[in-house]
Amino acid sequence: MRHCIILLILIIFQTAIPIAAQSKSPLMEGRRHYDIIVSQTNDTLTLNRSLRAMRGNTAKLSGRGILTDILSGYMSLGTSSLLSASQNLIGMGVGYIREAVRDKRPDWEKAALEESVFVKTLPMQTEILDFYGSPSSLGALDPSDMKFSGFGCRQYITTKNESGNQEEHEVFYISCRVRTDEHGIARMLNHSKFEVTVDELRFNPWLCNLPNDSVAPDPATRIPFSFERRKDLTFSIAATIKSSWVNEAIQVMRDVVLGEFLIQAKIDPSQLDKDGVFRFKADSDTDTGKIVTVRGDSFLVPRSYVGTADMSIPQDSWGTGQYTVEMRIAESCRINEEYYTREKGETRVWDKKRWNPEWKLMCRRQPRSPFWQQFKDQVIPSFADDKWVTTIIEPFTSVLTKHGSQLINAAADHLIPPLPK
Repeated sequence: MRHCIILLILIIFQTAIPIAAQSKSPLMEGRRHYDIIVSQTNDTLTLNRSLRAMRGNTAKLSGRGILTDILSGYMSLGTSSLLSASQNLIGMGVGYIREAVRDKRPDWEKAALEESVFVKTLPMQTEILDFYGSPSSLGALDPSDMKFSGFGCRQYITTKNESGNQEEHEVFYISCRVRTDEHGIARMLNHSKFEVTVDELRFNPWLCNLPNDSVAPDPATRIPFSFERRKDLTFSIAATIKSSWVNEAIQVMRDVVLGEFLIQAKIDPSQLDKDGVFRFKADSDTDTGKIVTVRGDSFLVPRSYVGTADMSIPQDSWGTGQYTVEMRIAESCRINEEYYTREKGETRVWDKKRWNPEWKLMCRRQPRSPFWQQFKDQVIPSFADDKWVTTIIEPFTSVLTKHGSQLINAAADHLIPPLPK
């Protein structure tokens, strides 16, 4: 009995070792970086002129000092041991074989759908001061001298070339600016809100984060993005503006959400340039069919009440405002069923030659653990009182712990013949 068990273990062990060796690779994934960009300008002259022109003689901002408008908006807002062990081992082997020959197409489809969405939250680490260029005596929401002019984000991958020098590979870049046209100015004066528009957007689908589980320690298991296998690629950014301030009643408002912007771009493969990059510029792509949308708005950042402008003359004054910009990056796509199916008679059927290679890679980078967890919990404790056997098991146990189910998954593909089609 012992020899049978040891033989079975050695067969699996000898089969698994070459597979483990094959999975090692000296290649490493480059590091991904995100930069949040906030744009400010000291040139507020044009904005101020527009504000004065639209304010007119009857528009007064001095009556909005207690933040009545914005606050009301927020309110709405183990001799028997061996027998037992061998039975467990054989029973589990049969169970695993049954599992191995089961149709995996639904499992692949579920995993593929899960990998078709990537979300990354980018919190701003520090507060940015000075939403406005100077204090104001007109009120907490006086938009004059607004320094904030927009926001953006850039993702890039850093790698080292053959010379050992670092290289950057841009994944995406987006820049949004505050609307200062007639509509934008009117929103500031009449509703204490501002809107943004996309100034420039660059997106490289070949370097994107989809499939979102493809970045693994072993690059050989990666599945690159493909417009042939996936469709409806969408890139979006949700930017949230937050602020903290104190009003005239010495009430402190902390980390209040002022608004959110959702920028979304439909990445059409027919609209990529010669470098395979989707590029959008507001000044030149208004009629090219490229779909880039912006939804949402934000209240102006409230100025904190400081009481006096120069610490000597009593005069109501409001500061320059502080704020944070947080972003949530999202990429999504869908399975292109036309690629994975073929015509059979008058119907279309799933083509295993198309989806099965992807499933094998998914299993290698997301190993199935139930079999090995049961082996460790049920079979190995059965040999606990037999030291001779334990000395054989312990090294094998360490191999199981190290490589997990990557070995058996790959071994199953080698030992178990494929199902007939």
